[in-house]
Amino acid sequence: MKKVLLLLCLLPALLFAGCAGKSQGTELTYMLWGTPGEVGTVQKVLDAYCKENPNVAIKVIHAVDYNRKLNTMIAGGTPPDVFYVNASDLQYYASKGALLDLQGLIERDAVEVNLKDFFPVLVEAFRWQGRLYGLPKDFTPLVMYYNKDMFDEAHLAYPDESWDWKKFLESARKLTREKGSRGFKQYGFVPSFGSLPSFGYEAFVFQNGGKFLSGDMKKCLMSEPAVYEAIQFYSDLSNREHVAPSNLEAKDSPLGLNTGGSAMMLAGRWVVPDLRRIKRFTWDVAPIPHGKERATLLYTVAYSIARGCKYPGEAWKLVKFLTGPRGQTLNSSMGLAVPTRSSIAEKVLLQDPLPPRNNRVYLDSIKYGRFLPYNLKWNEIQQIINARLETVFNGEKGAREACEEITKEVNQVLETDK
Repeated sequence: MKKVLLLLCLLPALLFAGCAGKSQGTELTYMLWGTPGEVGTVQKVLDAYCKENPNVAIKVIHAVDYNRKLNTMIAGGTPPDVFYVNASDLQYYASKGALLDLQGLIERDAVEVNLKDFFPVLVEAFRWQGRLYGLPKDFTPLVMYYNKDMFDEAHLAYPDESWDWKKFLESARKLTREKGSRGFKQYGFVPSFGSLPSFGYEAFVFQNGGKFLSGDMKKCLMSEPAVYEAIQFYSDLSNREHVAPSNLEAKDSPLGLNTGGSAMMLAGRWVVPDLRRIKRFTWDVAPIPHGKERATLLYTVAYSIARGCKYPGEAWKLVKFLTGPRGQTLNSSMGLAVPTRSSIAEKVLLQDPLPPRNNRVYLDSIKYGRFLPYNLKWNEIQQIINARLETVFNGEKGAREACEEITKEVNQVLETDK
């Protein structure tokens, strides 16, 4: 069984929903990424749909190297009918003419779809040139997870909405120990499971009043003090304060909130299924400590339909089910993400008997959550940013110098659009 699950993670796999499509022979392809557990949850949702629609068969394509697989299928003229599109990629696929414009369908089925029930900021993430090319599937804000037992042992109050950077750093210092209760170094803070020290720094930039690009997306603003000061603070957590692991330490230490290697961890709701397996200590969730203002990152994914879909009516019917009350309730059963309909999110999170207890944090965070400045050049821009900031988070260069270099390079990229 372990070998089978490993193959599911490493190789694209084809699965079939439990319906035969005997009546009309309509077959839809549905493409997704995710862990075997997530694929299993999706299969249950699709089984529920097929039970109500026995004339439709759904072939599920599970791809790990998702964008590469999707691009290959689109280029080959055989795109999946319904598939995931990340908010960061929406403009790219829409500009290539790969996505079906859903605006007319939504207006036709306005009562059933009811866009007003979706969190507005999530809907806008999938709009391009005034048209909507996807309906948001689920989302998560970046929040702070913490080990309650470690806070109790250190006689510290749990993190809450009053925490700022100063309180966060003070607590991280007190929670960092050369040898914790598990027999290895205990860090006060660590980014998400197995991630680099730079993970989540963007939220701190926003909290400091910084912006990556100007409002018109034509100028890089990373040489501004509000940006490089926030990045320097985040880098100093590992390189100066040593309350978070460096790149080298991350490779050699059993890190993460789940292992007992840290007291606090920055992550989205995607870590909840793993954390719920923990029995040896209690944990909960809190807002990210605020800076000059309160802000966090938002992550979201949409269901989109291929522009050349053979059965657009059936594909749209499936998307309506998946984003409808029943589909979102079923999809959220793993605790992996937050429903995008506000009515369903309130019901699912606030009535969930499983941890975390402070589920209200996810709902409150969307009020001040932000997306990165996604545009057609963003993936190229992000590669430049990541490469330059690696020297900062390795402790080789100051944030100000790196951000000045980034600004020059990114502006050159943006100049090509003028």
